[in-house]
Amino acid sequence: MSLIASDTALLQLDGQTVSGITKQRLSLSRKLTDRTHAFSAGWADHSSRANPAQADLRAEGVFLSNDAMTSVRSAFLTGEAEPWALVLPGDGTWAGQFFVRDLQLSGVAESEISFSLRLLSSGPISFQMEI
Repeated sequence: MSLIASDTALLQLDGQTVSGITKQRLSLSRKLTDRTHAFSAGWADHSSRANPAQADLRAEGVFLSNDAMTSVRSAFLTGEAEPWALVLPGDGTWAGQFFVRDLQLSGVAESEISFSLRLLSSGPISFQMEI
């Protein structure tokens, strides 16, 4: 067994790698519906089948190029869901349509521009295990 190094994670937008990721957090969630009734014997009865799953990706890194920065900025400004992927070498790829919820850019003189962004899923996401 080998460890999955988070410093090798990549962020892709529409099939093109835009960044190496220095920090990421992927949260997957699904709301539950309370189905407790008189015959639940005092126990809560929940179901998640009626509710869609949601993905929330927060990532930090540096852009690989000016074109990459332009693509990410455009994805934020258009407000449309775009095809994003989080690639974790040694594990697999999480992919789906995401909205750019937050985008922060920062930098210092004579250094690269770094970013922090938050992506929220719009529809189903997939996981493709690395073979």
